[in-house]
Amino acid sequence: MNDDLDYSDDLRASAAHRSRAIAGPIVAGLAACVVGYMSYIGYLARVDLILNILLLVTLSLSPFAARNAKLANAHAALTIALAFVLFIYSSLAGVGVMNSGLPVLIMIQMAAGIYLGMRGLRLATGLLTVFTVALVLKLVYFPSATELAVGAGQVYGRIFQFGLAFLAVHWVLSRNLIEQGRLLMQLERSNTHKSEFLAHMSHEIRTPLNGILGMAQAIKTRPIDDKTLDMVDTIVDSGETLNTVLNDVLDLSKIEAGKLTIAPTEADLRETLQRMAQLWKPSIEEKGLQLRIEIAPDLPRRLVFDPVRVRQCVTNLLSNAVKFTDRGRITLAVRSEGLDTDERQIFIEVTDTGIGMSDEVQARLFQPFEQGEKYLTRRYGGTGLGLTISRSLAMAMGGDIVVESVPGQGSHFTLSFVTQLADTMDAVADTETSASEASSTDLAGKRLLLVDDVATNRLVARHLLGLEGIEVVEAVNGRDALEKIENGGHFDAILMDLHMPVMDGAEATRQIRIEHPDLPVLAMTADVVALDPAKLQALSMDGLIAKPVERGAMCETLSAIFSNGGTRPRFRQTG
Repeated sequence: MNDDLDYSDDLRASAAHRSRAIAGPIVAGLAACVVGYMSYIGYLARVDLILNILLLVTLSLSPFAARNAKLANAHAALTIALAFVLFIYSSLAGVGVMNSGLPVLIMIQMAAGIYLGMRGLRLATGLLTVFTVALVLKLVYFPSATELAVGAGQVYGRIFQFGLAFLAVHWVLSRNLIEQGRLLMQLERSNTHKSEFLAHMSHEIRTPLNGILGMAQAIKTRPIDDKTLDMVDTIVDSGETLNTVLNDVLDLSKIEAGKLTIAPTEADLRETLQRMAQLWKPSIEEKGLQLRIEIAPDLPRRLVFDPVRVRQCVTNLLSNAVKFTDRGRITLAVRSEGLDTDERQIFIEVTDTGIGMSDEVQARLFQPFEQGEKYLTRRYGGTGLGLTISRSLAMAMGGDIVVESVPGQGSHFTLSFVTQLADTMDAVADTETSASEASSTDLAGKRLLLVDDVATNRLVARHLLGLEGIEVVEAVNGRDALEKIENGGHFDAILMDLHMPVMDGAEATRQIRIEHPDLPVLAMTADVVALDPAKLQALSMDGLIAKPVERGAMCETLSAIFSNGGTRPRFRQTG
């Protein structure tokens, strides 16, 4: 993967370098030749000379302007404006269109080619061609037009000179733009190949990892001695660490490709954070730390946001706080500010009394693969991707992540994002059922159809669902699932793998919807890199359970599905 990243960076650098190295000197050199030649033959008045010099200086700065998109646009606008001013002044002052207009249009053509690409170059070339042809016809058929120059010989000589200059500039810029286009195509192919490779490897890694973690979770539910339990815990911890690293790499790939998706849905932010605190409480107390939860009383209960992405961001912040704090406490606080009648700016703050960090470390903290000082990576581990991804997620949700820290005193991270008030917030009761209570109440006695072509995946899912009192019927592909439904089988929901022989999950779901439009169908897949909630909803699926399957997250998703009273619910997913 690093080779692909380096290759992409080299292509970008090469294209930018060629553009600045070729365009700048050619523009400045041609402008200097034009100004010098016109000054030498004596046709420039003082104002013309000043305007030409200003244009020359402006064009000579093109290599520096090309380094920044906004600066390049402003520079191009200034160049074209100066060129038109010089063109109009030369015509009105009687200096002559022939003496200033043609070189000015050549400069406009060059600026268009540099900053507007091949389309702008073609447009400017067409205008220049029309101007040149019209001027030649005027000089040939209207002899009085020769008064614009010293003599007809000088006129045609100048046309020939400018024509050669035009052809030279056109050739150089065309080759430069074609080369840039070739490099950009190589860059796009490189990114496409990288994304395809990561998507394939994600599926191939997650599938066996689902078996490892699933069987380890199954062993933990059986009576075993403490030594064996410690071994199983080590397997689970190692597998979850591998899964986290895989998720980080995939998310970073999505960010680089511009494919990071946010799926807002109506949820209870207060409940989301309280559940996270309960999950992290054992790890925090195991280190002898205190966990403090501070939720603002005026925080709206029902909001529209992406709970999976918010949990991902807060998990990264809490993970770092626990990792780098050896004594004291960790505080999780949340507050909101009104933006307008429907929008709220949410601020989630994670404060610790850990080792803190210097200003130098803070400056590079959100860069990929950075984790403060190098010795911290060796001591505490980690890929250094969590904060980079979390900040990208926060920005995609209309917010940011900022940090304040003092070495030896701790760190204060603030995650902000924009939400909207949910329509049903007034109808929600203040008391909420815990996730475990909802699971035991809602799931016991349910009958599910499990569709997966991999026997290990079916074994894992059947065991985890059986722990909740769920009856499971298995199918090995989409066609097998349709046959079981057609034979009169009643199911409360279907767990559907996507990639299967004979008939895949998408086609099976489409056919199920014809006869059973209200039957909940959830995708249970390892191919989460290629699928976002919008795509799954387009397939008429009601939720996503990602592999490796985690028992608590799966039960929470199923409970939410069944809480809708028999109608198709809004999309639910584990993350």
